[in-house]
Amino acid sequence: AGEVVKVARPISALSGVAPAAKIVSLRTLNERGRGPVSAILEALDWIQQQNELGRRLRIHGVNLSLGYDFDPEWFACGQSPLCVEVNRLVRSGVVVVAAAGNTGNGAALSINDPGNAEEAITVGSTHRDMPHVYG
Repeated sequence: AGEVVKVARPISALSGVAPAAKIVSLRTLNERGRGPVSAILEALDWIQQQNELGRRLRIHGVNLSLGYDFDPEWFACGQSPLCVEVNRLVRSGVVVVAAAGNTGNGAALSINDPGNAEEAITVGSTHRDMPHVYG
């Protein structure tokens, strides 16, 4: 558990499909891309609080470019606390996009949590050189 630090950084040279969109960045991992799943759960809870549990959406979308290996002896696929919270957030009106990852349990190169969450939009990529062989 850490404190929330708000840092506003104006971006003047960026333009795209939604140039008036505001971005909120919640860092849950350290410099090496590691951190406890509890930090991710805290960030999702913070978003729920900002959105007043779905009564006033201020944050409309979440990108979770991370993966969490779960032990299937602890939770069934898609039933970890992380997946449960992602599903709850989506049901409150927030779009959640999660990385598929490549090291989930089960078959080799399968999906990680939170990509296993039933309500998340899970994205991945194909093999760069031989997609017809490796998918």
